[in-house]
Amino acid sequence: MIPLMQDFYQLPRGIVKALIQDQKLEGTVFVPLDRQQTLSKQFLNEGFDVDSNEDPEALYREDFWMKAPDYVICATVGDAQLADNVCNLGLIIAKKAVIILDRITFLEPVRKRRDFLAASKCSNMIILNPRPQYRVMGTTKDSVTSCWFTFRRKEHWADGTHISYAVDWDACKPELSVEKIRRLQPKASGVTDPAKQKAG
Repeated sequence: MIPLMQDFYQLPRGIVKALIQDQKLEGTVFVPLDRQQTLSKQFLNEGFDVDSNEDPEALYREDFWMKAPDYVICATVGDAQLADNVCNLGLIIAKKAVIILDRITFLEPVRKRRDFLAASKCSNMIILNPRPQYRVMGTTKDSVTSCWFTFRRKEHWADGTHISYAVDWDACKPELSVEKIRRLQPKASGVTDPAKQKAG
């Protein structure tokens, strides 16, 4: 069996919070491949409804992409084939956007990717500083700048690409935002929505 990107890479803590805080995400999340479940767990901890998959072979089943999430989100660093599959197929099913974590070189219009890049709108880029450390072994930071890329269908295009910077994202202190409380509250056992309680 050929080792996959997830066998050699890990997802740093705090990297999802940088995305959520920047783009104010709201809705369901589908993670097409997350073998270690690290990306999914970070979204779950932030109160999102998450559907994820650990089996790389499942990506090639006809029924696998028969979903309708708000966001298709995946860490594709080091796996060009995964990036291409997630972007092309994800953009068909995502209601709002496809978001990937990859190196900035993803924007290079190589043969397999040029049609997607030409037909899709990169509406947002979040440039991460410091560079994340993905490798499981060693302590060296990645040699290439990494970004969160957000792609939308033509009908959702906005003028230009919004570029932001997540500086010191790895030093994010734990916080409980109003948005996170609202996402988590309906899932907590025994919690009653005050608005519904008053209406009743």
